[in-house]
Amino acid sequence: MSAFLLNIIPNGGKIIMNKIKILPLTFVVTLISGNAALADQSGSNVANGPKPELVLGYIQPSDVGVSASGTAYGFSYSASYDWQFSDGIFAGIAYPTFSDDGGAEELLLGYGSLSYDKISGSGTATDGSTTVTISGSAAVDGDIKALAAVYSWKTSHQGPYLGGGVGGAVVTDKINSVAGNSNISGSNSGLVPVGAFQAGFRSAGRPDSKVNVDFSYRYMYFLSGADGLDDLTANTFFLNITVPF
Repeated sequence: MSAFLLNIIPNGGKIIMNKIKILPLTFVVTLISGNAALADQSGSNVANGPKPELVLGYIQPSDVGVSASGTAYGFSYSASYDWQFSDGIFAGIAYPTFSDDGGAEELLLGYGSLSYDKISGSGTATDGSTTVTISGSAAVDGDIKALAAVYSWKTSHQGPYLGGGVGGAVVTDKINSVAGNSNISGSNSGLVPVGAFQAGFRSAGRPDSKVNVDFSYRYMYFLSGADGLDDLTANTFFLNITVPF
């Protein structure tokens, strides 16, 4: 994964998150078009939700860069570097509400997970009396997990649409080892603000349809860069399955 997140919390701790290379977790998030409250044959609404929808997501994080030497998880690095991640997943429930003008709003609640892959750069990582030299890249064992809540809006719930969203995620970021050395490790947790741009397509369906599918893309932005770190960004792809309860 290629996204990285650093968030300063009241007790002085820091959160580090990775960029999502594909979005596609991260988290950490979500565009859903609901057919649970769909229209009648003429296209007018017969219900105005919210009706729950199952959301499955694929996360592609971007690399998270550090412009200069920095400190995180309690250990320090002597030069600029990048955190790299594996692709992640997201699962949750969305609660859409449709408006009479054809637009929609939605609250998404869900869980996302990403795994660390590598640290890329040339320098030394130091944790107390332990030092690891990195030349090119080295393996990193760890993961980022998040519980997210995102409020979003879109131009339509029939056919193609555009939209955006804002929200937050409670993130736990843990590194178990760097270059195979478990003495260089640490974890952080905290609340991170999230913003997003989204686009998707929802099949029209029929008023009596029991199951409908919506495919969407969302560019996620975690506003958390600090101490020379890039903000976390990721491409995310979502499949929304409407199953009226």
